[in-house]
Amino acid sequence: MKKHIRAAALAVSLLLLAGCGTARSQSEPIPVAEQTNTEQTLGGLHLAQSTQGDAGIWIVSGDQAFLTGERRVDGGYLLQSVDLTTGQRTVLCKKAGCAHSDRGCDAWLRSDAFLQMTETESGSLALFWQLDGEAAVELRDQSGKVLRSQTKIPALPVSGPVYRDGSSLYYMSSAEQYQNLWQVNVEDSEQFGQCEEVCRWQLGENPYPLLCTEDGIVVEWTSGTGEEENQGTTCLYLLRWDNTVQKIFEQDLAQGMIWKAEGDTALFVYQRASGMLEQINPADGTLTKFAQVQPGIRYANSIHLTQNRLIYGWNDGEAHGQSWVEQNGQPVEIKALSRSHNGSVTDTIVLQVLGNGRLLADLGELEYPITETGTDGKVFSMNTSERLYGIFTLDEYCQSGKEYLSVQTEAEF
Repeated sequence: MKKHIRAAALAVSLLLLAGCGTARSQSEPIPVAEQTNTEQTLGGLHLAQSTQGDAGIWIVSGDQAFLTGERRVDGGYLLQSVDLTTGQRTVLCKKAGCAHSDRGCDAWLRSDAFLQMTETESGSLALFWQLDGEAAVELRDQSGKVLRSQTKIPALPVSGPVYRDGSSLYYMSSAEQYQNLWQVNVEDSEQFGQCEEVCRWQLGENPYPLLCTEDGIVVEWTSGTGEEENQGTTCLYLLRWDNTVQKIFEQDLAQGMIWKAEGDTALFVYQRASGMLEQINPADGTLTKFAQVQPGIRYANSIHLTQNRLIYGWNDGEAHGQSWVEQNGQPVEIKALSRSHNGSVTDTIVLQVLGNGRLLADLGELEYPITETGTDGKVFSMNTSERLYGIFTLDEYCQSGKEYLSVQTEAEF
């Protein structure tokens, strides 16, 4: 139903997982880029990018989640919240008498742009838009009301996720041989949308950000993939807050791959022949054994680390599935984690760790008929669809997900 923009976001996330083989720690300094004017105190940045699956965009704040809906409303979608203790949805609109049926609704969001969303320190919702070669920020309160309308900001193309501290968002862009980090003010003030460059690195490639740490941002660059699968090298670089660049790790794609746990939590290197999984120290590229898992995995995705338990999807070219493993433990396959909808079977996929051992999972797509009124005033029937979501405890999911809390569907309200 809305595979256009969402599928692009999913494809970008999957590219992060294609890494790979004989690994070695590196310590190769690269010349410092031209210094910026801002003294760097950026060690407190953390990931602001919301979870993006094949459908809605989710961010989580305690026992509440904010998300974009899926049902088309006047060419857009509705901003909503979900109570994570009950699964109940609410449209974020307090306008008296609003039927939430057109773009006059406070919750209405345009559908023709790539969107990232985060909660600010003051509890407002900052929306980061990319549309038609431009970027913009917008600020709403938790009732959906627009506090600051879309304000254009510079520096595209934007590379990867958005980071934040209490009052600002930070995003990367690449231009020629430089990678730039931009700070944009998202406070509800006259300074809203003001933007400045705070870091500049000289790397020469166009890397993708993987992990934000107290030392800097770890980026991935893959070279020489060619026409054959798993040919080439993946390198990890640490872009330090003092504008220097450090090559910390190198991986031969023919022998293994880089695994990134979602949520900016951890990096691992997996060796295909042995099944050895080691955690990468983002400060210097040193390795610590995590666990011995299945050998021969060609692809891995939807990787999540919580309470020292790693949940990962895998594909060995002949079969696919999901497993979990604890540090120094043995992998355990998660069986029967599929749901049947409209005659098709869909794998359940973890989208996000919610905290307190809870997991948000995508249960697949449900198609159903609706009635609409055309421009000529005539009523007609058509099919629509939306994703189904469930909230699991960690043990519920790892024990095949037979028990979970269902999230209310848009069709139900």
